[in-house]
Order: sequence, then structure tokens, then C-alpha cells
Amino acid sequence: MKKTAKLQVAIMAIALISALILMTRAETPPENMKMFYNGDFVGLGIQVNATAETKPNENITVTLQLKAQNYVDTVELKHFNLSIYGFLNGTQKTLITSKASAIPTLYQTPQTYSFNFTVPEHIWDTTYAEMTFTHTSKKGIFSVDNPGVTCGFYMTHVENIYFKDLTQKFSDLNDKYSQLNQTYWDLQKNYTSFQNVAGELDGTRRLATILGITTAFFVITTIFLLTRKPKDYW
Repeated sequence: MKKTAKLQVAIMAIALISALILMTRAETPPENMKMFYNGDFVGLGIQVNATAETKPNENITVTLQLKAQNYVDTVELKHFNLSIYGFLNGTQKTLITSKASAIPTLYQTPQTYSFNFTVPEHIWDTTYAEMTFTHTSKKGIFSVDNPGVTCGFYMTHVENIYFKDLTQKFSDLNDKYSQLNQTYWDLQKNYTSFQNVAGELDGTRRLATILGITTAFFVITTIFLLTRKPKDYW
């Protein structure tokens, strides 16, 4: 009798250990949703789908699927907590939302839970999810307690719209600088041309002045010679 009980316990243990290696079959997530986690914890199957990409001040949808794996009859999930963190300014880990509850007994038919939350301002880069739970897996008269299990995984990517905005502003300023620089060189070119024209006008003005003085001197000399009385010779 003792040998039979030991054999049953050993079979149960082997089944549980083997199940830790196997992953549950993933379902195809909807559009803009991505599967970020799919695992097995001693009879408890967990799959997490969430929005693939988002921006600050926009929403993330999370779908949590829980079930008892095929090698156990039921899973009693006594406590389950899912916390999701973002990174303030891309560096400082900050809690965004946390969902905690006691979930009824799980069977092999999956149970799905969904919720939405908004990403705060100045949060960007990859989000991080952390699950903690306590459950008991049962198979016939046997049961295995799993208290205080914790696991984490990276999740939705939040676009750094602030860097993108700065990049666009820098590009606009660079374009304006190029335009102003081109305007400066055009003005410099026009100024040089104006200097050349001014030099030519100045030379023409000096020549006209000399010509005017010469002409005036010639006219005065001619008038003087014409009006001078000739001397009488006897």
C-alpha cells in the first residue's frame, strides 16, 4: 500500500516536472495585440496579450488568459497580482497600474480577463509586467501548493514622442538656418555687385567733374581771348 502511494506521488511529480518544460499552445492575438507571455507554473497556464505599441496619453489593452493544464484537474488560484511598470523619461521605473484579485477555481477551459489603462506623460520605452500569485494544483487526491510565485516580462513599447518632436523641431530649425544662410550669401553677392556698380559710378562722376572743369576753363579762356582788345600799332 505504501509502495503504491509512493509510486502515485512519483508519477505526479514527474508529470508536474515535465509540464514545466512544455509551453501552452499560443492563440493568435488580434491586430495591434501581441503575445508577451505564455507559460506553465505547475499546472497553471498563463498567457498575456497586450497592445503591441502605443504612445504617452494613449491606452494599453491587456488580456490575461488563465487555465488548468491538461495534466491536472483543477487549479485554485488563491491570489493573483499583475503590476505594470513604465519608465519615466525612459529611465526611472514607475508603477502605472496594478490588478489584484482572488480568482475562482480554474479548470481546463481557459478563463479570460481584460482591462485597459492609460500611459502617463513622459513615459516611454518598453513597459515591464510583474506577476505574483499563489495557487494549488490538484490531480485526484493529490495536490501541490505553490505559494508566492513571482515572474516578470517586458511588454508594450511606448514611443518616445518627445524625442521625435525635438528631432522634428531640430530639422525645421536646420531648414530655416539653411534658408537664412542662403539669403545671407545672396545679399552678400548683391552687396558686392552694388559695390562694383558704385565704384564704376564714382569713376564716371570723377571723369564728368574733370571734363566739366576742363570745359569751363576752355569756355572762360575762349571768352577772354575773344573779348581782349588788340593793341594799336603806329
